[in-house]
Amino acid sequence: MDLLQPIFVNQSGETYEAGLGPDNSSYSLKDINNRIQTDIDSGLEDFLLFITPNKKTWTPDWKFQAEVVNKIKTKFPKIQLSVDVCLCSTLPDGHCCVLDKPDTSEQLLVNLGKQLESAGADVLAPSDMGENTVKNLKAETSKLIMAYVKWRSVFYSTFRDVSDSKPSSERTYQLNVKNEWGMTSRSHQYVADGADALLLKPASHSMDVFGLVKAGTYKQVGLFQVSDEYIGLPTIQHQLEIATIYKRANASFLVTYGARNLVNKLE
Repeated sequence: MDLLQPIFVNQSGETYEAGLGPDNSSYSLKDINNRIQTDIDSGLEDFLLFITPNKKTWTPDWKFQAEVVNKIKTKFPKIQLSVDVCLCSTLPDGHCCVLDKPDTSEQLLVNLGKQLESAGADVLAPSDMGENTVKNLKAETSKLIMAYVKWRSVFYSTFRDVSDSKPSSERTYQLNVKNEWGMTSRSHQYVADGADALLLKPASHSMDVFGLVKAGTYKQVGLFQVSDEYIGLPTIQHQLEIATIYKRANASFLVTYGARNLVNKLE
C-alpha cells in the first residue's frame, strides 16, 4: 500500500499551523520545498497538494496555483505530485462548485486542470463531485485522473480551517452517508468517465463499501484518512494500527496526514 502525504501551500507569505500539528502546517511558497525535502529524505515520494490563494473570487486566473506546482516540480522532478482540483478554497462561498451554474463550474475546473498540467502536475485529483468533471478533465488534459468519491461529513472541519474552505451552506452535492450505494454508483460513473484511480473519503466511513468498489471497478482504489480522523489518533502507534487495517483491506494507497510518520514502518 502506497502512502501519500497531503501538503498545504498558502499565498500569504507566512507558514502557520492551523489545527493539524506543526508538521501539517500551511506552508508559504518560500518554505514548502524545505518541507518536501525533509519528507523525501525520510522516504516519502508521493504527495497530494492543496493550494489556498489569498483572494476569494468568482473569476480566478489560477496563476498562483500554477506557480506553486511549477516551483515544486522544478525542484523535485522525480516525486509524484497529485494536485487537488476544486473550487472551495477559491470561491467566496467556500463551495466546491458555482452553485446552480454547472457550466461555469465545469469551465473553471477545466481551466484549473490545464494550468496544473502545464505547470507539471503528475496527477489531477478532482474533488468537487461534479457530474462531468472527470469526463471533462480526461478530454482536455493528458494527465492521470484520481477522482475523489466522498461522503458529506463533519470530519472535514479541520481541513476546512487549514484550507480556508468552510462552506456557507451544506454541501448537498456530496454523498449522504445513509446511502450505501451512492459511493459504488458514483465510483462506476467516474471510471466510465475515464478515472484512472479512485479516492474514497473519509476512510472509516467507506470500509463497508470499499471492497465492492474495488472489485467492481478494476482500478486502483485508495482511502483518505481525513483531518478529523487523523487528529483522533494521538500517537504514531494509533496511526500505524489503523493504517495496517486499511492495508489488510487491500487499499491500493492511503492518503493520510501521518504518512511521514508511517513511511518505512508499515509492513
